[in-house]
Amino acid sequence: MGQAALISQDLNTQLNSWNAYILENDIQNATKMKENITKQLDYLTVKDSSLFLQAKLIELNFYLLIKDNEKAEESMNIIEPYEEVLTEELKFYYHFYMGHYAYLQGNYELSITKYEHAVKYIDHIEDNFLHAEYHYKIMATYYFNSQMIFSLTHLEQANDLFNLSDKKNIIRSADCQMAYGLIYIDMKQYDLAEEKFHTAYMYSKKINDVQLVNRVLHNLGFFYAEQRLSEAAIRYLKPVINRENERSYEHYIRALFLMYREYCRNRMKEEALECLNNALSYLEKNVNKEYMYKFQLVKVLYLNDINIDNELFEESITYFRQKKLWDSVESYSKLIAQAYSKASYLEQAVYYYELAQTASHTIFEMEALK
Repeated sequence: MGQAALISQDLNTQLNSWNAYILENDIQNATKMKENITKQLDYLTVKDSSLFLQAKLIELNFYLLIKDNEKAEESMNIIEPYEEVLTEELKFYYHFYMGHYAYLQGNYELSITKYEHAVKYIDHIEDNFLHAEYHYKIMATYYFNSQMIFSLTHLEQANDLFNLSDKKNIIRSADCQMAYGLIYIDMKQYDLAEEKFHTAYMYSKKINDVQLVNRVLHNLGFFYAEQRLSEAAIRYLKPVINRENERSYEHYIRALFLMYREYCRNRMKEEALECLNNALSYLEKNVNKEYMYKFQLVKVLYLNDINIDNELFEESITYFRQKKLWDSVESYSKLIAQAYSKASYLEQAVYYYELAQTASHTIFEMEALK
């Protein structure tokens, strides 16, 4: 057996291990394997070989896992010229990952199109987990595209296919329960939502996965915050915003904001200011204008004795409108209008009430067109 054959055989074994780590969302081990596999790819001289293209597709999925959009796009550009020579199995992966890439970009229509293209080749995929993963991923896209009927249909199929046989299935089973919970919140079926979130919490205790635990606790905190049950919300959010989680939890700033808002609503000034200081420290290193505005708005509207800041109000709502964050436009315009009304600035109050109403109509029209 020649050197090239030995390299190919060894690479194939490593690719299977690398892919398994990626499917388990094990970023640490997946990252460790990447460097060695990338070096071995240099020995493959035929760039359109199935092994080379398989490796580049797994590499693409790795970049999607770590949310490195620039590297993911580079991988897609390498694979694209060889699309026609891909096997039926690799064509599934290609369109499946393209769908996930579009989802991460917020291009939900394109994401659905790519997923629908991928499903044409799904019969060539033997792994039951990947069948379930397909339904889970397209479910999430339909959810964020406000197509709840399609989202629920695929969620039910994903939930039926995932099982509790291993770590990656337990993680996804918990994710399915949380997806049910979020959909039930939208449907205002809060008892069902609470049940689903606590089922997800039970699943998270079966395995030692920090990211899963953080996601579940964050969703429980969000659920109770939406019900204005601040004590319960804070109880679940506290472990998520521990300083040790700052780097490991991708939605750290969102969880911190939820907890900060609950402290502000309850006039717990000392605790709120501690959250605010943590947020400012984080946002110095991780620029996020949306949450910078939200932290500042909540401070002015809930904590300050004088809760009018004309410049902040105008800047933040303009930013939300530019970014088409209509939920934020609606909710914060209402709060700003109430602040102006209490201060007897009726002209400004009317202006922001009208902005809130316009945003509400925009949300309704967008949902009606889906």
